This record gives sequence, structure tokens and C-alpha cells, in this order.
Amino acid sequence: MASMARLEMDLLCEAFEAPVPSPAGGSAAAAVAAIAASLVVMVGRGSPDWSEGAEAASAAVALRDRLLVLGGEDVEAVAAVLTASRAASRSTVGDRPSDLDRALLRASQVPLEIAERAAAVAVLAARVAQEGKRPMRADADAARVLAAAATQVASSIVSGNLAAVSPGHPHEEIPQLLEAARLAAERASTSGRFERG
Repeated sequence: MASMARLEMDLLCEAFEAPVPSPAGGSAAAAVAAIAASLVVMVGRGSPDWSEGAEAASAAVALRDRLLVLGGEDVEAVAAVLTASRAASRSTVGDRPSDLDRALLRASQVPLEIAERAAAVAVLAARVAQEGKRPMRADADAARVLAAAATQVASSIVSGNLAAVSPGHPHEEIPQLLEAARLAAERASTSGRFERG
């Protein structure tokens, strides 16, 4: 599944119910953040008196579209981990194939981007909640909360996947990935400060 963009809501829920490999935690975070971005689009476009409303809506559209693609990429990354894990279980004891570590790293990079994009939605939503049309601001704040939650989920997946990488196969990028995930989660969690002034 390369994209979740064309799935109806009921089909999307059925996809999450399916046995793995199927959309799971990372894809759910991407979907929630994409929905949050759509709420930002609604408020931005529905705030004609706000000079930057259209620009905010356009930024939210770009974030939503990328998140929908990332949801599909996460399914593929998880499937690769499962395949590599099965191959590793058939290998000689103590001979852990590097394919599994590579798959785990990829399965960390995708949710990291989901976390970063979701955090960007949260920050944008906070701004829209402050500047958008007053009757619609609650929708923008809902988007902020949803996007922040999606960021936390995706960041925790990054940490979990990286923790499974074999300590016998050190990878220089692991500390950077962990720090990037931490920063995304922090950025999303503090996004409400903007909205509250």
C-alpha cells in the first residue's frame, strides 16, 4: 500500500484490523496527523479575514499529503522487518543477519519522519487556533491535540525499533535518530504554548 490517500474511513479502519503486515501504529499516527492537517486546512480556508489563512491551509495540505504517503511506507517498512526477522530466526545461533538491523533502521526512519511532520502540523494548528476565525478555533486546537498525540506515538515507535537493533552491529545514526525523535515529541508537546499566548 503506497498511500492511504484514497481509502474511505471504513476501509481504513478495516485495514488496521487486518493481520500484519498491515497499517499499524506508525500508519495510525500518520493517519491521525493527516486528519489533523485536514482540520487545519478547513480553518485556514474558512478564515478569509486572516491574511495568512490561505498560506496556512496550503502548508497543511502539503503535510497531509506527505503523511498519507508515509502511512503506506510504514506498512512496507514493517513488512521488511517481519521478513528479515523470519530469515534471522532460521540463521545459525549467534549469526544475526545485518538485513534485520537494516530493516529495523528503516522502520525507525519512517516513523521519525511521521513524527516530524506531525509535530509540524501541531505547531501550525496552534497558530491557526490563535489566528483563525474565532468560531473555528476549537477545531484547530483539536487538530493540535491530535497531531501532538500522533507525534508521541511515532516517536515512541522510533525508540522501540532502535532498541531492537543488535548491539553487536553499532550504527552511527542511532543517537541522531533518537535525538530527532525526542525533539519532535518536545516540539509537539509545547505547541499549545503558542495557542495559549
